Amino acid sequence: MTLLFFVGPMVLIFAVRNGFLLWRAWLKLRCEHPEPKILDVTPIDKSSNYFVILSICVSLAIFAYAWVQMSDDHDVGHVASTPEKIYVPSYIDDDGHVVKGYYAEPEDIKEVK
Repeated sequence: MTLLFFVGPMVLIFAVRNGFLLWRAWLKLRCEHPEPKILDVTPIDKSSNYFVILSICVSLAIFAYAWVQMSDDHDVGHVASTPEKIYVPSYIDDDGHVVKGYYAEPEDIKEVK
């Protein structure tokens, strides 16, 4: 799962970069030059490093968002005075109906005898 959130945006950014380079090469081929046409798609400047930095930043942001959404401790930073809730698993009540699992306050849980 982590590889999907890290590698997915990186592949997307590199696909955009390669599309941009192919577009520049196509524009270069369209221009009419008096000298012989030589197709050179290697970047002269180091602007391709921006794509790498951007892909790493986007990947880390998506990874951090996924990590926060998947963790149970995303309530860190809230008021600590609220009591922690307890998970009550699903059960069959006295009437024979299935009650789905839920979170409840400790004082709201009935004692089972």
